[in-house]
Amino acid sequence: MRKRGAAQDIKKVNRQKCEVLHISTSLECYYKCMELLMQRLIAPNDRNGNPRRLFVIYDADYGEIQAVFDEGYQGLGAVPQDIRSVSVELPSIPVSVSTYREFRKR
Repeated sequence: MRKRGAAQDIKKVNRQKCEVLHISTSLECYYKCMELLMQRLIAPNDRNGNPRRLFVIYDADYGEIQAVFDEGYQGLGAVPQDIRSVSVELPSIPVSVSTYREFRKR
């Protein structure tokens, strides 16, 4: 789970995309070049009733996972605002506990 620095990493990657497209790296360009998908993975609660939910942030161009955020009890607040504001939210999907654990390790 990469909570700190994930937003900076995503900005860095997308700034590079802007440069490849020969567009300035202004804030306006940053938002135009940013194409992120956000999907919520829902696994069954643990035996104590604690939720097992993740938000996975994908790069829309290549489908690569950019960041994973454990929802905990924060809900959508677990994802930083600057990522939420530029990402497209996909429908939530149920997953197994093993899939949840696999994604959480990223």
